[in-house]
Amino acid sequence: MAKQLKEKLSDRKVRTAGPGRHGDGKGLWLNVSPTGSRTWEFRFQIANRSRTMFLGNLDNVSLAQARDLAEDARRLVKRKIDPIEQRKEEQAAEAASKARETGAPTFGEAASEFIQRRRDGWSAGNLREWVRTIRDYCQPIADKPTNKIDAADIYAILDPLWHSKNETAIRLRYRIEKILSAARSSDSRNHFFDANWVNPARWRDHLANHYGSRPKGEPKRHPAMPYEEIPALIEQLRERGTSLALCQEFLILTCARTEEGRGARWEEFDLAARLWTIPASRMKARKTHRVPLSDRAIAILEEMRARSDGRPFVFAGQARGKPVGASSLRWQLVDMGIANASPHGFRSSFKVWATEIARIPDDVSEGCLAHQVGTAVQRAYQRSDILDRRREALDAWARYIERQPAQNVLPFGPRASASAP
Repeated sequence: MAKQLKEKLSDRKVRTAGPGRHGDGKGLWLNVSPTGSRTWEFRFQIANRSRTMFLGNLDNVSLAQARDLAEDARRLVKRKIDPIEQRKEEQAAEAASKARETGAPTFGEAASEFIQRRRDGWSAGNLREWVRTIRDYCQPIADKPTNKIDAADIYAILDPLWHSKNETAIRLRYRIEKILSAARSSDSRNHFFDANWVNPARWRDHLANHYGSRPKGEPKRHPAMPYEEIPALIEQLRERGTSLALCQEFLILTCARTEEGRGARWEEFDLAARLWTIPASRMKARKTHRVPLSDRAIAILEEMRARSDGRPFVFAGQARGKPVGASSLRWQLVDMGIANASPHGFRSSFKVWATEIARIPDDVSEGCLAHQVGTAVQRAYQRSDILDRRREALDAWARYIERQPAQNVLPFGPRASASAP
């Protein structure tokens, strides 16, 4: 059994600690996000299951209070009572009592009920994203009855995010709409909602008139880590050694899209030929794509085979019959304190490295990314997928990641380009 950390946090440290998780001992952790928000978590095991309990934000819960809350939760665990489930029951009873006294449930109550009802069908990462966005952005309406929330409330939440964090705003709007719709659907007996009530977070014919659509031609840019920082990131992932960390490294090594990598199935691989063949049905361009595998990519697959237990997905998730979640991969980077990266953005990191450092011909690097190159006529005449040249490129990328000597990293100099067929 791992030793429990001694209490080592102080009031000063909880205010100044950098991004990441900081232990106080006995399962109590301070979680500092890349944006600086600070929250308390209590981690425990019960019935052979690891669980994490949110204890509150540092602004509302001091170090001393967090320790008291954690101690209360530990007492319940010792009695074989899950403190999370206990809190749910207490909150549900309180919400029911309050609804009877004051009318419609508040948005906070409706959100909690909605998330609890849906959580079993979500991945761990998706659950965290829902909880985080509602917690971080919906405080202004948390205590407001759901039937009293109007368009002005929604604008007040979304306006500060719409241009600076557009993707977050889009997802948040969708989640608010779902929560309010569920609250309305649950109101069949109490009639707190007016018969002509319209969901204020609905997009069509409502928020669309306020915000308009995303400007045409404006690309969606994923945060991309500078290629110089990739080797250090790989070292951090290998220190973790989890299946999720191995999946992240495999995506970086193969330059695959997130959905292609996390959804990889064992029958797609020929390890003897060092080849991964992704069927057309799983490719964005609906065209079969062959990916050459480096030594490290092979090693990751062999490690995952040893962990597979016969499951069909190489990187199996916690939910039975499903791969790891895309949001789990994103959350892993946040958990590591990395704000300038995204799983999809590593493809851009490779492209910049291939152009600026390795001098890899554009058709080869684009082929590694499974991008179509040239006009329709040019593609009609180019029948080869230049597998061997792409293998050289991805092997060079793997060597760069391993911090091997520069002279061994660059197979594509001017001479190599000139002599290429």
